[in-house]
Amino acid sequence: MNTYQKFPGRDKFRFLEQVYFYWDNGHTGFGLFNRSTGEQVYPDAVQAIMKALEP
Repeated sequence: MNTYQKFPGRDKFRFLEQVYFYWDNGHTGFGLFNRSTGEQVYPDAVQAIMKALEP
């Protein structure tokens, strides 16, 4: 389990009907996806974010 899955505010965000997001500022090493190929660069991070959205 990584840090994204341990996000303590998940239930609070759901209660308040808010969303949280990952900000990609465009610099090398920050994007979750390769912009040329569309491949996931950090699949563990993408998986953790998607898991946090599960009910």
